[in-house]
Amino acid sequence: MARKCKDHKDYTHLLNQLKKEYQEKQSNITDVEVGTSTSVNNKHIHLEYDLDAVLKNVQDLKGLVDFYNYCESQIDYEQDITQDLLHAIEFSDNCKERYKLSTQLHYCRQRRRQYKNVIAVLRPMIEYLEKDETKKCLNKIINFIGEARKTKQNESSRTYNPRILIELGEIINGNSK
Repeated sequence: MARKCKDHKDYTHLLNQLKKEYQEKQSNITDVEVGTSTSVNNKHIHLEYDLDAVLKNVQDLKGLVDFYNYCESQIDYEQDITQDLLHAIEFSDNCKERYKLSTQLHYCRQRRRQYKNVIAVLRPMIEYLEKDETKKCLNKIINFIGEARKTKQNESSRTYNPRILIELGEIINGNSK
């Protein structure tokens, strides 16, 4: 009869938490609907954009590289744990102890497989993101977003001062008496 061992260390909750956070970020990205819009030739056009959301998306791409590197390091870590457990099973004389160790080995291999699956999915995208041209492009996008943010801030503080009809300036700028 098989029973669950409570002594094993299960790290799958960490990977599940990271996956959940990533999925929440992705759902937030698709839920964003910002600004005013109009319809031209039956096409929906946004007149304003949420620059912070765009910047967040670019930063998420950079965070994806970090997540990939983390998964790679965890594979090495799980491989070291596997070797430790195999040696412990090899040298153990107690049957119950070998059973506990083999259960830990089972969970360790499962975690390692999860990390490898994540890496297999992300590898093509990460290889593209790590190219110099792509890094330069992402940095340019971040610079463009900064310039657009400055322009947007300047736009909100602009006022019009009439050149001839001075009395209209009081009405336009909200200084009516």
